[in-house]
Amino acid sequence: MLYTNRRVYRRDENVRMIFSKTNVQATPMTLEYRTGQQFDILITRAGEEVWRWSHGKVFVLVVTQTTLAPGESQVFRELWTQVDNQGQPVPTGRYVVTAWNTSTNVEVTVDIEITE
Repeated sequence: MLYTNRRVYRRDENVRMIFSKTNVQATPMTLEYRTGQQFDILITRAGEEVWRWSHGKVFVLVVTQTTLAPGESQVFRELWTQVDNQGQPVPTGRYVVTAWNTSTNVEVTVDIEITE
């Protein structure tokens, strides 16, 4: 699941995002990660990448596992300050926020809008 604290933002307002992976199975689920990166978030406008959470980050090269019990969730909280990958303010308009857990690569999306 992916949530933002609102769907419409004024220019320069922070976009708060909550991304979670929940085990909906009746048995434990083990997620395997090939690096220290467990998720990513991509923001696009008209199909073009504007901002990526992992942009410019370095992740440790280590294989790890996380086991989620039935009904248990893994939750990530992030903030987007309405800047692009180069640190420049983004224009007003409609954006698509896409998040995925790097173990499963299942994407979820939310549409947001930035206004004056």
